[in-house]
Amino acid sequence: FEVNLITPFQGVKLEVGGAVETYWKSMAVSPPAVVKPAPQLALSNRSVGSAHTSPSNRSIITGGGHALTVSSVTGNFVQVVVQVTRDLHPVVFTDWKLPTGDYDLGVSDVTLSQFEALAQSIGRNLNVADEAGLMSLEWHKILPGSMVSLAKLIAAIPSGLGLSLSLAYPPSRIREKYSLRYRIDLNEFVDAVLRTIYDASTSVEGQYGRRRIIFMSSAPDICASLNWKQPNYPVFFVTQCGKHTANPPGPTTLTIDDANDRRLTSLAAAVEFSKANNLLGICLDAHLLVRHLHSN
Repeated sequence: FEVNLITPFQGVKLEVGGAVETYWKSMAVSPPAVVKPAPQLALSNRSVGSAHTSPSNRSIITGGGHALTVSSVTGNFVQVVVQVTRDLHPVVFTDWKLPTGDYDLGVSDVTLSQFEALAQSIGRNLNVADEAGLMSLEWHKILPGSMVSLAKLIAAIPSGLGLSLSLAYPPSRIREKYSLRYRIDLNEFVDAVLRTIYDASTSVEGQYGRRRIIFMSSAPDICASLNWKQPNYPVFFVTQCGKHTANPPGPTTLTIDDANDRRLTSLAAAVEFSKANNLLGICLDAHLLVRHLHSN
């Protein structure tokens, strides 16, 4: 069996009452009388219990006496796949293998400068100055093909546009399949993403600003680590409910074929894992849920 030791996030105080406002508190002031459904978020992309007690769900009592579950997942979000380079810089890239021709390289095999040089050479870099005035729909169009550091993206994207960060962390089967050489430690991977979000967000919005960000991942250990390390941003587990498919929603979305992990085997396992680790919820294609309901 495998055991992961999750270490505390160092350097920035991400906690209840810290400099970064928790996502349930940010929506707690003057709750609306009518709660409208959030726009649909398009997906890109073993039983483990945890004693983690950071709140992922908070109820607020409105003036009418009704309990409302409040979170920051309303509004317009743009989704990007995030990986981490060998020198621990989070970048936006949608596939396991870099487009390097004859070389088998993943994001974790190169440094940030090498990644940016490759993006420039193949015309997939994102010019922050040129894109600063884009509308949200235009961001949805250009980001899937872009190669850019997460720090630069946060600096460029409008503060009113939420970010759905799908963290792609390759398990051993994926690394073997694509000949990916360098394995980044789980804690270093997650800490690099959290540190970049905090540093970039505070530089743009001030010490107490909080950009709307949600985390998603089909790697269960990433989800558990994210929720252990911070209470400020909601975490969702992306699941294919044990479905064998050659065409998952995104190139980096893990399925039961990609890892020997019971948490990927079924909807019940995904729900059990999410509840045990106090995640905000799970994300899945609607037809998988319908199929599960019909089978029962």
